[in-house]
Amino acid sequence: MKDQVNAASSADLVVRLQDISGRLIRSENYRVAPGASTLQFNPGSVAAGLYLLNFTSDEGSTVRRIVIR
Repeated sequence: MKDQVNAASSADLVVRLQDISGRLIRSENYRVAPGASTLQFNPGSVAAGLYLLNFTSDEGSTVRRIVIR
């Protein structure tokens, strides 16, 4: 899956895939440049359902709900 992030400066970014109860499924680290960056995140072989995609850097964190079919 692809997702776009915007960073004010170069940053280390951790992307975590969690099930709806918050259990960690997968985690990947990225280095992003200032501005818009497109990330390629591989969720692996997870069951279809609702998941949380958590983006964390020194600038803060954002959580997105995603559906995997």
